[in-house]
Order: sequence, then structure tokens, then C-alpha cells
Amino acid sequence: MELSNITRQAYSEVTEIINLLDEDDRKKIPLNLRKYFEKERDKKYNKTIDLSVSMKEQGLKRETIAIIAMLNLNYICNDKSEREKLQKKYGENEKKYQDELSKKYNIKDIFKNSIEEKNDEDLENLQEEKALIVKKEKFLSKVIRFFKKIFKR
Repeated sequence: MELSNITRQAYSEVTEIINLLDEDDRKKIPLNLRKYFEKERDKKYNKTIDLSVSMKEQGLKRETIAIIAMLNLNYICNDKSEREKLQKKYGENEKKYQDELSKKYNIKDIFKNSIEEKNDEDLENLQEEKALIVKKEKFLSKVIRFFKKIFKR
């Protein structure tokens, strides 16, 4: 499977961040995982990480932040209570994200907004279209009509 350019750039950012870690924390991340990030990263993409600026203001890719969070939770974080706090925070963040998605893509709201944006003329046309009802012809009526056509010939 081919990695996307964005994923490769995220791997470049992750590699830069890992290289900025102190030796003890860097060694906590498995060597094969560090080598994978190094091998699969975008060699042409150079993102400099400034330690004096917060991670939020660095302009890192969403994928980078997710990978760093996973590395922190699974490898770097030693304290059990801190790990539980992180898991709780990640769970809360995921719930907020899912709530935002459900609000953004709520079917009722989508149709509500689209109707509100229409002008009066469009609303009248929409109501007329809704008023049209397609009537299904009964089976017996179809059979009778079929035979009438045959006998008319």
C-alpha cells in the first residue's frame, strides 16, 4: 500500500520531534518504529520544530499530533495515573470530535439549512414537487389494460 504525501510529511515531522527528545525518552520508542518513520518519511519535506513555541502553534499536521499522542501514551508515559489521565482526555476529545461531526452532518439540520437558504420562489417550487404523488397502478388494472390493447388491434 502506497503512503500518501501527507502521511510521509507527518512521518518527517514525527522524526524531527523524536530527534528532539532526550536520549532516555527516545530509547523508549522501539528502534524498528523509529526506523520505519525514518525510512517512510518525505526526505524533501523539512519541518523545523521550535522548542520555544508551543506544539499547538507549530502548524503540525493532524496526523503528526495523533502519532505523537500515541507514542507518548504507549511508550514514553511511565506513570500509570498519568496514562489513565491521558486515556481519559483522549476519550473526551474523541467524544467532542464525534459530537461535532454528528452536528455538522446531521441530516435534519442539513435539509433545514438548505431550505432556509432558498428564496420564496424556490420554496414554492419545492412544495409543488413534494405535492406531486406518483400513483402506482394496481396489478389488475395493468392486466386489463394489456388485454384491451391486444383486442383493439
